[in-house]
Amino acid sequence: MASTSTPSTPAQSQVALQELLNGPAGKPPTGIKPNLGAPTNLLTAFLVIVVCCQTLATLAVFVRCFTKYVLRHGVVTEDWLIVLAWACQIGYTVPGVFVMRNGGGVHMWDLQLKRYLQMLYWADLVAIMYNIVVCLIKGAILLQYLRIFVPNPKGNMPLYVVIQVLGWSIFAFYLANTIVEIAICIPRKKLWNPFMKGGHCINVNASYNATSVMNIFSDVMILVLPIVPIWKLQMPRRKKVLTTLFFAVGIIACVTSVLRTYYVSKVQRSTDNSYNLFVQGLVSLVEMTAGILISCMPLVPSFCRYVSSKLSHITGPTAVNRPGMSVSRKQLSKDDHAGSGILEAETNSQTVHEGEHISLDDFDLGNSIQLPKEWPQSELDDSRATRRQDIEAGLPPA
Repeated sequence: MASTSTPSTPAQSQVALQELLNGPAGKPPTGIKPNLGAPTNLLTAFLVIVVCCQTLATLAVFVRCFTKYVLRHGVVTEDWLIVLAWACQIGYTVPGVFVMRNGGGVHMWDLQLKRYLQMLYWADLVAIMYNIVVCLIKGAILLQYLRIFVPNPKGNMPLYVVIQVLGWSIFAFYLANTIVEIAICIPRKKLWNPFMKGGHCINVNASYNATSVMNIFSDVMILVLPIVPIWKLQMPRRKKVLTTLFFAVGIIACVTSVLRTYYVSKVQRSTDNSYNLFVQGLVSLVEMTAGILISCMPLVPSFCRYVSSKLSHITGPTAVNRPGMSVSRKQLSKDDHAGSGILEAETNSQTVHEGEHISLDDFDLGNSIQLPKEWPQSELDDSRATRRQDIEAGLPPA
C-alpha cells in the first residue's frame, strides 16, 4: 500500500522558507564548501575604485566650473549637463554601497539567499542611474563638440549632421533603456521577491546586449570625431598632437566599454551573479569617470595657466629663456582690478624663426601680452580668426 505524504502546516512552511533564505544563494563548484560566516569579498577594490573615481570626477568638474564661470564668465548647456552627470554619478555610487553591504562582490555560494535578494533591489537602482549618467555625459560631450568644431553648421555640415544624429540616437536609446529597467518586473517588488505570487518579469538580456553595443559604438565615435577637425586647425603640428592627446582620454572609455560587455556576457552565462554583477558595476563607474574627464579636458590648459600665473605672483618674478627671446613675468600693479598677470616680451639680438609665424608655444594669446613694436600686429590677426580656433589655446568658445 502506497504511503501518503502529510501536507505541511503553515508553521512548517515558514520554517522551511527561513532555512532556504538563510542558506547559500547558489550551488558551489565541485570541491568548494560554502563559507557563509566570513566570505571573501571585493571591499578593498571597491573602496579604492570609488575613492579614485569620485575624486577625479570631482576635481574635473571643479576645474570646468571654475574655468567657465570665473575665468571665461560664461556657462552653457553642456556645463550644466556635466554637473548634473557628476551629481547622478554620486547617486550611482550610493546604492552601490548598499549592493556591497548586501553581498556584492561575494560568490553566490558564500552568500545567504536573503542577502542576495536584498542586493538585487539596490542593483536595479544602480542600473537605472547608469543609463542616466551615461546619457548626460555623452550628450554634454557632443554639445561641446558642436560648440568647438561646428560653431557655424554651414561651415561643416557633414560633421554637424553626424553629431546631431549620434546625439539624438543616444538620448532615445538610453531613455528607452531606463524605462525598461524601471519596468523590468510588474510589480517591481517581484524583482527581489521571487516568492511573490502573481506578476511577471521580462528577460532583459537583449536590452543588456544592445546597451553594450551602443556603448562601444558611441564611445568610438566620440573618440574619433574630433581628430579630423583638430588636424584642420591652423596651428603647429606639435599643438595638434598635444590637443589630440587631450581628447585621446576617450580610449579609457572604449576599453571599459569592452570590459563591461565582457562581464555582461559573463553574468548571462554564469550563475555567480553576485560577484560578476558587482565587478560589472565597478567597471561602469570607471567608464563614467572617463567620460567626465573627457568632457573637462579642453578646460584644463586654461586652468593650469591661471594657477601658474597665480603661483608666479607668489614666488616672485621669473625669467624664461627661449631661443631668440626672453620672457619676464612681473607682478601686476595693485590697482589692477582684474588680478591677473601680464606677460611682457622683450626680444634679443636674434630673430625668432618658426615657420614665419609666432608660435602659440612662445605666446599664450589667451592672456594679456605686450608685444615688441618690431612685430607687426598683422602677423597675429589670423591666429584668432574664428571661434573654432579657440581650441588652440585649450579653450572652447565662450
